Amino acid sequence: MEEGKLIYCVDDDADIRSVYECALPLGGFRFKTLASGSELWAALSEGKCDLLLLDLMLPGEDGFDLLSRLKQDARYLDIPVIVVSAKSGETDTVKGLDLGAADYIDKPFKVMELLARIKANLRKSGPSSAISYKGISYDPSRKSFSANGENMKLTNKERQILELLFSFRGKLVKKDDLVKAVWPDAVDIETRTVDVHISMVRRKLSPLGIDIKTIRSLGYILE
Repeated sequence: MEEGKLIYCVDDDADIRSVYECALPLGGFRFKTLASGSELWAALSEGKCDLLLLDLMLPGEDGFDLLSRLKQDARYLDIPVIVVSAKSGETDTVKGLDLGAADYIDKPFKVMELLARIKANLRKSGPSSAISYKGISYDPSRKSFSANGENMKLTNKERQILELLFSFRGKLVKKDDLVKAVWPDAVDIETRTVDVHISMVRRKLSPLGIDIKTIRSLGYILE
């Protein structure tokens, strides 16, 4: 059933957001309209959506950059993204699809066609597969980690930290990026707070032979 699914709609044009607000209930969808990439990341930190409608020409981080980041992040890899844009040239369409968009719709769009494409893409996006790394499995749909067949006991902040490190496993995660992802509303986080949380996650990974390497003044690497 596609009805009741949650759709995030990112567009800086208030008129387009109004169209979504009128159209999506016709398909039985729940929705949240957002005006920028920063609003999208804040919404995702509170909870995942079932599908994302994404404009390209956004203030700050543009749609292509957002799409690229989403498809490189294990937490959001399974969210189907439909690009809805006035940039209707072949080059932009191909770029969007190459970056991982599930579909590409030109503006202006027909409401019934939009709803049909949303439903079709929701049908195609089945249950997400677990991602494994060095004995740890991550289930994006349940947002949970397991090791040796048992769920790992993590606090919410510990889970968010491990999700980010896991999505960029083997690569440097800058400390500033980690703070923005885990504490998006905080104005100033003490270094000690971050260190304590990293230490707690490291302690839970140690028996599995996995380490979080601290790169001084830069960030962290899950090894």
